[in-house]
Amino acid sequence: MELVHPGDVQVGFTGREPVFVCRTESGELVEGSPKGVFTRLGGTAPDVAFESLRMLEMAGVPCVNGSASLAACRDKASSCALLAGIGVPFPASVVLTPKDEGDFEWLSGLIKGPPWVLKIPKSSGGKGVFLVESKRSLSSVGDMLASLGQRVLVQTFIEESSGADTRVLVIGGKVVGGMKRQGRDGEFRSNIHKGGSAVAVPITPELEELAIKTVDAFGLKVAGVDIIHGCDGPLVMEVNGSPGLEGISKALGVDTAETLLDYLQEEWGK
Repeated sequence: MELVHPGDVQVGFTGREPVFVCRTESGELVEGSPKGVFTRLGGTAPDVAFESLRMLEMAGVPCVNGSASLAACRDKASSCALLAGIGVPFPASVVLTPKDEGDFEWLSGLIKGPPWVLKIPKSSGGKGVFLVESKRSLSSVGDMLASLGQRVLVQTFIEESSGADTRVLVIGGKVVGGMKRQGRDGEFRSNIHKGGSAVAVPITPELEELAIKTVDAFGLKVAGVDIIHGCDGPLVMEVNGSPGLEGISKALGVDTAETLLDYLQEEWGK
């Protein structure tokens, strides 16, 4: 296995087998047809990385996860549409491209608030996520993002979650484990990168079924499903096709990277 930057991959086609040329992290130039590709593309991954992945997929190279699946889950607006289509519960959401203050008036009557959670559809690690506590703040932040050409995803703030969520890690259609992430004092985001803490928690059959149904709908083989707990039950907050493994491995006391490698070896060894 070689670690490469997806934006540095060159793909050639001179016959049935694609020629995969890249420079590894150690500086070595590698050429050949890969047996399989495991790709980690987060919310800020460049388009060229997706293009390389799509070419490899079309040439018949087994890719975990696929480009379409990664694209769907990295766009929070598209994720809401997909979740709604399969009947998975998630916080009430509105996707819009605001042009004037009137664009916010109708949404305030559609979803509960203030406060609201406002998100840039493509972001990761808790970046681009804001808590807005009034219509005036919502309009100001929305206008600023619109001026930058950003769509806006506005969601109901689930106050009873108290800045905590449950990350469920799924590999190869099976739940590996879960952890409860708790944001630091005064922080509504639970991301570990934002100073949150994590402890292992048992995954109930209800959460297991919800996580697997969600991952299957996105066509993902490896994913982290973030679930919060509202008054009416669990809600899927986000699906991550490139989940971090360090935090959950530490919480579980299990090397989840080893579990992942075992799965990939089984998949590509067929």
